[in-house]
Amino acid sequence: MPFQLLAKVAPNKLIFLKKVKWRTYKKREYMISYPKTWSLNKLRRKKAVMLGPKPETCQNPGIATTINLVNYPLPNKEAGLEGVVKKWTAKYKKMDSVNIIEQGYVTKGDSRYYKIVFTRNYKDVRVVKFEDRYYLKGDKYYVLDFNSNLVGFEEHQIRATQILDSFMLR
Repeated sequence: MPFQLLAKVAPNKLIFLKKVKWRTYKKREYMISYPKTWSLNKLRRKKAVMLGPKPETCQNPGIATTINLVNYPLPNKEAGLEGVVKKWTAKYKKMDSVNIIEQGYVTKGDSRYYKIVFTRNYKDVRVVKFEDRYYLKGDKYYVLDFNSNLVGFEEHQIRATQILDSFMLR
């Protein structure tokens, strides 16, 4: 039987995670690690990367759960990360279908990013939950986005948080 890792999901909720091997995807600008139970796809659009759990490793394989990493040119260098965050939050607040749950700056070690957690209701009655993290380096900003429906978000939240936390700008 493989070694299991105990993880705390909520104050009184514990689950067991199987220990898995990890891979690291490295670019000149950044690196991100992900478990072998997830797959990585490179997208041409804005040099984006998409990560997702392999269907055979999911309790609910029909649920689309992804982590997207996209970089954008910084539109206004003087505005910095604050300007980027202001633009995105204004966009979300204009949408009636979006409910912002949590937002704010996070500092971990040398890394500082802005985090927004929100849900969005779609016309086909789906509710998708997002955790977006915004990073700034030089003349680019990076958006790291974890999203899934509510069941998938709950199922993959611990592993996805580990992946999101592994992201490092170089």
